[in-house]
Amino acid sequence: GFKLINQGTSTTSKVMQSYIKKRGFDTQQLSKLGVGYCAKGDYMGYLILPFYSQGRLTYFNARLVIGNGPRYNNPPKSVTGLGKEFLIYNVDALELYNQIYICEGVFNALTMGERAIATMGKSISRYQVNLLIKCPAKRFILLLDPDAKKQSIDLALKLVNFKSVKVVI
Repeated sequence: GFKLINQGTSTTSKVMQSYIKKRGFDTQQLSKLGVGYCAKGDYMGYLILPFYSQGRLTYFNARLVIGNGPRYNNPPKSVTGLGKEFLIYNVDALELYNQIYICEGVFNALTMGERAIATMGKSISRYQVNLLIKCPAKRFILLLDPDAKKQSIDLALKLVNFKSVKVVI
C-alpha cells in the first residue's frame, strides 16, 4: 500500500500531502527522498520516512497522520535487525560533509537540509557517538530539542576532544 508522497488523488493522498505542506515541505522534494505514505496494510494512515545507508534502504519511521494508533509505528528490531540505538537518519551525510547538524527527529533533519542527521531521540547511544567520532566530518552543530539541554551538553563533551562542536540551545 506504499505510495510516494507526490502520488495519488485519493482523500488519503490529499491529507498526507496537506500534512507535509503544513509542515513547510515540498512534496516533490520529499518524494525524491523516498518519503511516502500507506493507503492500506499495517501502516495505513502513516507517513513513511525512509532511512538509507550507502544508497540502500535500511529502516523507516512510520508517523501517524490519519486515524488512531501509536504516534510512531516503526518496524520492530526483529524484522529489520536494527534498533534505534544503531540508526542515524541521513547517515551518509557524515561521509559527505565537513559540517553536520545533529537533530533528534527526521523532520528536524529534513528542515535543516542535506547536511543534517537525526539520532532518533535525545539519548545518543554509544554506537551513534562512535560513528560521529570516527566519521570524516570535522564540525558538529547540535540542534537537539529545548528539553534536551543536558543531553546536548553531554554529547558535546563526548565529541569535543575529536571534533569542533557548537551547541545551540
